[in-house]
Amino acid sequence: MVAAAPREATLAAARLLESLGHQVDVTIVNLGVSWEEFVLANARLWSANLVTWIDGFAGAFGRPVDESTVEPEMLASYRWGLRVSGAEFVHALDVRNRVARSIGGHFGDQDLLLTPTLPEVPVTLNTYGQGAENADGLGWLEHLFYRSPFTAAFNVAGTPAMSVPLAFDPASGMPIGVQFAAGYGREDVLFRLAAQLEKAAPWAERKPAVWAGAAPSARSPQSPGPGPGFSADRQVRAAGLPQPHTFTPRGLAPLRHRVRHPDGSMEGAVGSERVSGR
Repeated sequence: MVAAAPREATLAAARLLESLGHQVDVTIVNLGVSWEEFVLANARLWSANLVTWIDGFAGAFGRPVDESTVEPEMLASYRWGLRVSGAEFVHALDVRNRVARSIGGHFGDQDLLLTPTLPEVPVTLNTYGQGAENADGLGWLEHLFYRSPFTAAFNVAGTPAMSVPLAFDPASGMPIGVQFAAGYGREDVLFRLAAQLEKAAPWAERKPAVWAGAAPSARSPQSPGPGPGFSADRQVRAAGLPQPHTFTPRGLAPLRHRVRHPDGSMEGAVGSERVSGR
C-alpha cells in the first residue's frame, strides 16, 4: 500500500507530464511471475552471489565471517546463501529471464512507465535494519522488497530507470521521488525527460532542515580533501537523515501505486513520449 504523500507525488507528476504535452494512461504492469516467486528467486540469486563476495573479502584480508566482521542482515543472507543449490540458482535465473521479457514487452506500447520510487516517505537511518538479526536471507529480502517494491522489477529486467525528486514531505522537508522507467538501452529518453522536468519543476534550491551540506565541516576551507571546501577529517552524523536508496537505470512511466495481485501483476499508470526530441 502506498502512503498518501508518495501517491499524491506520483499523481502530481502525471498531471505535470500532461501539461507538458505527454499522453498519460493507466496500465497494469505484469511481472510475468507471482510476487512470491519473484522474491524467492531474487533471494537465491543475491544470497548465493553474496557468499562469493564475502568469502573473497574474508580470504583477501584474513578475517573470519561472523558477527565481529559482518552486519546481522548480511550475515543472515550469507548463511542462507550457503544452502542455495545449483538447481535452485538455475531456476532463479529462469525466473529473472521471464521477468525481463514481461517487463520489456510493455515498452512496445508505452515509451515510459511512471511509479512511486518508494511506497513511503524517507525513513530515518537504521529503519531498514530493525529486526534484521532475526531474519534469514529470504526474510531479509522480503523485508527490503516490501519497503521498496517498485525499483526491483526494473533492476531485475535490466531496463533503465531514474528517480526524480519532484515532491517533498512537508513534515520533514525530505524529497519524495517518482520513478520513470524506459525500454532497454533507452537512457536517452530518460535524460531528455529529466531535463524537461527539471526546467518545468526545478528542485535544486529545495533542501531539508537537516542536510550534510549545511554543516560547517562540509565547507571548512582549512580541512584537506579532494576539492575546495571538502572536509575529510570529520564525519557528519545528522539525526533523521533518510536511508540511502539506489536506483536502476531505466525508463519513464506514468504513475503507479502498488497493488499486488495474485498473478503477480502491479497496477500503475503509463506515460507516452509522443513528441520526438523530448
